[in-house]
Amino acid sequence: MTKLRGGRMIKSTKSAWGLAVSSVIAGAVAAILLVGTAGAGSDSISGNFSSQQVSGPSCTSPVGLCTQGALTGGLKSTFTFVATSLTATADTPTTGVLQYTGDITMQAKSGSLLCKDSGAFQTTGMGAVSSVCAIVSGTGSFAGASGVIQFVGTFTAASGGQGDYRGTIVTP
Repeated sequence: MTKLRGGRMIKSTKSAWGLAVSSVIAGAVAAILLVGTAGAGSDSISGNFSSQQVSGPSCTSPVGLCTQGALTGGLKSTFTFVATSLTATADTPTTGVLQYTGDITMQAKSGSLLCKDSGAFQTTGMGAVSSVCAIVSGTGSFAGASGVIQFVGTFTAASGGQGDYRGTIVTP
């Protein structure tokens, strides 16, 4: 680009300088992002789950709700769920929906995952259930894992639960 300064035409370096600085900053940001994820693995998973309610001494839940079951698909494992809270809302008398939190431990051949689960299930009808499970730790090939798994399906005390899951597991 040229400008007229004191009657003379000169080449402006302002835009070239800005482009150079922008390129250096973009390169630095890209390098930081690549170094931050070096060695990290991210796996998308999906599949099905089935579960049965567990009662008696093997259920250590403070609210008396435990299940165990299996995951098929991308994360083949057995699992246990121990509810840590079960909460009715102002709408529960109308909807039949309770909110819950709990811990899910998934045991696969290559290690285990622990996640904190939070969801809701309908105590009437087919027992619709949906939850978000935030992965907080792991062992074996899942050591240091993080990520999230979503569960959607049905659950009743009489017939247990079944449905689908999908998510992402990030390992260092």
